[in-house]
Amino acid sequence: MSTSSAAEGDQARAEAPLGPTAGSVLPAIAGQVQARAHVCAVRSGDERVTYGELWERAGRVAAIVSAAARGGGELRVAIGLAPGADWVGCLLGIWRAAAVAVPVNLDHPPARLRLLADSADLLVHSGGATPSWWPHDKPAITFPAAGAVHLPGPHAKYAAAAGGRTACILHTSGSTGAPKPVVLPHSGLAHRITAFADLYQITAEDRIAQLAAASVDVVLWETLLALTIGGTLCVPHGRQRVPGIGLVRWLAAEQVSVATMTPTMLAALPEVTLPELRLLVVGGEALAPARFGYWIDRHQVANAYGPTEATIATHVAPHTVLHIHVREPNGHGSKRMSMFNELMARLREAVPDMVLQIGGSISFAPEDEGADAKWLSYDTRHMLAEITPRPDQVTIAINTNQMNIVELFDDEDIEGTSIAKPTYYKAYRDMVVEAGPEFYLEHLERLRANNIQPHFQLADMAQLETVERLIRKGIYNGPLVLNYVAIGGGFAGRHPADLIEFIRRVPDGAVLTIEASMRAVAPMNAIGIALGTHVRVGNEDNLWRHKGERMSSVEQVEQMVRIADVLGREIATGPEAKKIYKIGEWYSDADETLAHLGMVPNRRPGRRGPMLRDVKR
Repeated sequence: MSTSSAAEGDQARAEAPLGPTAGSVLPAIAGQVQARAHVCAVRSGDERVTYGELWERAGRVAAIVSAAARGGGELRVAIGLAPGADWVGCLLGIWRAAAVAVPVNLDHPPARLRLLADSADLLVHSGGATPSWWPHDKPAITFPAAGAVHLPGPHAKYAAAAGGRTACILHTSGSTGAPKPVVLPHSGLAHRITAFADLYQITAEDRIAQLAAASVDVVLWETLLALTIGGTLCVPHGRQRVPGIGLVRWLAAEQVSVATMTPTMLAALPEVTLPELRLLVVGGEALAPARFGYWIDRHQVANAYGPTEATIATHVAPHTVLHIHVREPNGHGSKRMSMFNELMARLREAVPDMVLQIGGSISFAPEDEGADAKWLSYDTRHMLAEITPRPDQVTIAINTNQMNIVELFDDEDIEGTSIAKPTYYKAYRDMVVEAGPEFYLEHLERLRANNIQPHFQLADMAQLETVERLIRKGIYNGPLVLNYVAIGGGFAGRHPADLIEFIRRVPDGAVLTIEASMRAVAPMNAIGIALGTHVRVGNEDNLWRHKGERMSSVEQVEQMVRIADVLGREIATGPEAKKIYKIGEWYSDADETLAHLGMVPNRRPGRRGPMLRDVKR
């Protein structure tokens, strides 16, 4: 097998010192080329491609893409290749030319591919006639053969894309209409790969399977986890990619040590021994541990599902506030502050513009079947004010209240979930939110001391009036950020008249978000959007599109974006959301707080008649 050329080696050595923190994965891969040029990087069918050879293939693509990009700007290049070493080389070459990759799944119907083609300027395909779905007025090139092009000029011409440049354009599923392009920056990609490599303890000894379709984000994590650490990427072909005995035999033959699958894929595998498989990452759908006991008992299984209750992965749907709970590797809700600190540090680095909001309950899920569902002790919840780096917001309950979250659920809502078990159902039915004055007075003081904004979770008008009294007494002096929790069982119900009255009573200067549960989320949020409030969606609150049809958090975000667009409400960016919430803003006393919120002033001694606020014109 051939090795990388001297020019290629010089380029790898020049790029290697940049390291992953430069905002791109390319320097880390270039470092592996320098150190492991003769080591196998990609196993694809009968083909074995070393790091040096892969870098050389990337160089060919970089040369031809760079020539096509002479007009300036970021050239968007569609990868019209089947999975394999050429696909990987094309991805790296596009980035080495400082262009943007647009991965496409060639198994998709031509109509969808034609829509995706709108996001690209140039197509790289495998040869022969240009695919029929590619526009005739856009250029297309075949993957350059060995020796077809050379790398002229200084290596800096093909240096790694700088942090902040676009790495990829991916596309949504199109479940809410046409597929929508979503931009993935180099910096976010590099942060996520670094976090995953650390979390899953990936080493150069690992063989990582590339099982995801070419057009989804998971294929990037699979590919880059292997190459940035110096491991081996293993790519199946044909029937080997179909979940079943063929895939299992391929995993065994390739001695794969790390694989990522959906629960649906995993359920289709025969239960056989795979001694080399040390880590199975399961995501894309909710994981029911009871169904996969065979795999959980024999392998480390990481539950990567739960985009609203944040894992290391932060989805790229257009949401601007991330409501965070933390999971342990076994999928259970975490109650360890060290896990919160670790996750917050990674999120702050990966998505610096987003509003990061910690769920104030931490986790009220029962520890085991038969245990109570309960909010944690006051002292434990107070520790949320000490998280480092600090979140922008922590949600806070006001007044002790029943929280029977299953009251409005029917059998279809809980089908296939742990709540369907009688012991869990009873635990959630009998749950109480402990949030008396002893708690909230101390909690508000701690949040203020650490410059963390409270996000008040309110169930009814009485709780809103308690918050108003806290403001009028000067106990809370800051922006009023509220959540109307319409989940029933002691909290607000789903009647639109109650929501409208609550909105009417909320001060004009406050910020209000609507929260509902299960299939009521979409209609309640549609009302909220129409009435000018903000909305919350995700799998913490809802699992369903229709009866029996699951809906991911990303799909729920996309649905709300579509509804907002129809109703003429633009989606805020992260920085805009921080301005709306007035993150970091505090007031000196009750009078100033009341004025900012548009509330009438406190009555002064001896003053009679209606209280009105003086307005200076």
